[in-house]
Amino acid sequence: MENKKIKVLCLHGWGASPEIMQYQMKNFINYFPEMTFTYLKGYTEIPMSKIPDQRMIEVSPNKKFYAWGDTTYTNITGEMDRSHLFEVFQYLVDHINKEGPFDGILSFSTAGLFNHAFFIALSQGDLKDRLKVSPPKFAFFVNSNYLKSNQQMLTLPTIHIIGEKDILYSTSLMMSTSFVNPLMITVDEGHKFPRLTKIEIEKIRNYIQLALTDGKVTISPKL
Repeated sequence: MENKKIKVLCLHGWGASPEIMQYQMKNFINYFPEMTFTYLKGYTEIPMSKIPDQRMIEVSPNKKFYAWGDTTYTNITGEMDRSHLFEVFQYLVDHINKEGPFDGILSFSTAGLFNHAFFIALSQGDLKDRLKVSPPKFAFFVNSNYLKSNQQMLTLPTIHIIGEKDILYSTSLMMSTSFVNPLMITVDEGHKFPRLTKIEIEKIRNYIQLALTDGKVTISPKL
């Protein structure tokens, strides 16, 4: 582990892009020099005319915007468009097979819905024959929405970073209840990648090392 970078695949929120997410994570990336963060654009392209956040348009270098299924910003209530879910899963699996394996997947905002659904499908064996490399061993959920229709508890080690001033605060808390022994970190910030303290960074680092060692975490640390 000492000389091997931890590979993390990042899934951006609605109406963003890999370039925007990298910009959003510019400080977050520096917290974890032992990790390599790579980015995958969403499955569905969103016209710029539908992007409500002018700041998002300003920071986009190529004015391209994507989502993981839904084409409208109004559907942030905890459900997702399932009409093309199989195709989206295959899109992600193809990328993991080509560029992976990845140690973990990090999702921001409504991408958490898809990330959650993907790990449910993995746990149920639906993607077993399609994934040609080892599956990710942990997941980050940053200010994430919650897949309301889920009734299954997952043993996957997960880190939940939740902003107390975030519009998705309550759904982020609900998301954490879908996993056994999650690491929960709450911060006094809004819908963004937050600033973390040295203690919080070490909590995350130790938790991930545990997850990568044997795939199990037997404690439930909270901040």
